[in-house]
Amino acid sequence: MSAAQTINSDEAKMGNGLATKPSEGVKKAPVNTIADKLMRFAKKIKPLQRASKPALSVLHAAPFPVQKKLIESLLNDALITLIDDGELDFLQEKSCAIRLEHSNLSWVLSFDGARLCVLNQADSDVCISATSVGFLKLMSQSVDPDTLFFERELLIEGDTALGLNIKNLLDALDYDELPKRWAKALSSLRYVLKQEL
Repeated sequence: MSAAQTINSDEAKMGNGLATKPSEGVKKAPVNTIADKLMRFAKKIKPLQRASKPALSVLHAAPFPVQKKLIESLLNDALITLIDDGELDFLQEKSCAIRLEHSNLSWVLSFDGARLCVLNQADSDVCISATSVGFLKLMSQSVDPDTLFFERELLIEGDTALGLNIKNLLDALDYDELPKRWAKALSSLRYVLKQEL
């Protein structure tokens, strides 16, 4: 090989006099997509946790018949498949209080064989209590119910067996068993909660 060929070969390797760095040593800049920005925003602002307080204040101010109609409508619409399949029959002639801690809100639920009902009474066979965020975690399945239970974010008092049946029912709930609009809403709720936690 001639001297000229050697020089040309060396220049080609060096990129005509500009040395190239090995690619594995180069760090890629982090992708800054809209989704990334939304995730950082959710973690910082915690929109669901902030929004839950005024929403609960409005609900607390509503008279009982309004609360009853709203909750019954939402629950029976969301759980229609479970009701039709007899999955809630164990609640017949039983009552379960749902208590939101730090809000003075509670409702006593029962099942009449065809639909869930909100009862106008204080006594119940079992009481399940949690913060609004705790119930959001439970409904969206973003946190395992056993984790909530053992970390005392979810409390069961009274008929523990009945309470565990309800907890297990929610734990085993498949989004495919829900109407599509509810499955989509809970999936979105789970996504946002995961960014906030």
